[in-house]
Amino acid sequence: MEPDYQIKQGDRLPIFEFTCQDSAGVAVDLTNATSALLLVRPQASTGAAVSYTLAFVTPRTSGKLQYAWAATETDALVGTYEGEVQITWSSGKLETFPNGASVVISIVPDFN
Repeated sequence: MEPDYQIKQGDRLPIFEFTCQDSAGVAVDLTNATSALLLVRPQASTGAAVSYTLAFVTPRTSGKLQYAWAATETDALVGTYEGEVQITWSSGKLETFPNGASVVISIVPDFN
């Protein structure tokens, strides 16, 4: 399976970008969202996920989110991961994207 997002070990670019979409493929308006997390764990694992706080892209009506990797964050994460985006709405309710699937994230080994 081809990854939805790929980055080289030790790199900080490209920034992780994700668009929340409804079942019809239409961007979800995130105006009333209070937080967004990217939850990631090794592919086919049932262990605990690591969470990263996503930034909302303006306008929030675009449904777009981003995560900029911090220094050294991808250094030891070589492998294939599955992820999901968890939105917390102003009502306190959670919604997960993509619904019924996962985002495949690949961190490819560097030559060094």
